[in-house]
Amino acid sequence: MLASLGLHHGYVPGEFSGRAENAGHAGRIHLAVWILTVLGVARLFSAARTRKSPWSGQTSLGAMIAGSGGFNRGEGLDDGQLLGIDQVLPGHPSQLLFDLLFLAFGGLLVLLGVAFVRMASRRRNASNV
Repeated sequence: MLASLGLHHGYVPGEFSGRAENAGHAGRIHLAVWILTVLGVARLFSAARTRKSPWSGQTSLGAMIAGSGGFNRGEGLDDGQLLGIDQVLPGHPSQLLFDLLFLAFGGLLVLLGVAFVRMASRRRNASNV
């Protein structure tokens, strides 16, 4: 989403030498994420068929939100801070601030997702009593 808004780039403006290489790395990362997503959904359906686990839209939504935030934090720390190849606004005077806000937003998504999962679990446990 940030890339479509022009706020998230895998290269520094004016530095075209590493642009294709960075795009290749980003592509491989996104491919791996898609493969892990497909495997996770397959495991979810497998578990739902074999166990007596109740389906909960709130639990699923919370897990997706937390997973998205976790990915953003991991990717932001790895590519953005450790490797320095993927900043939110490269070259901006407040580049670090924007990167830290991106990481904080990822952390907020993790907390929000975990809260959704816990609320669904409490609701499920209360209805079983």
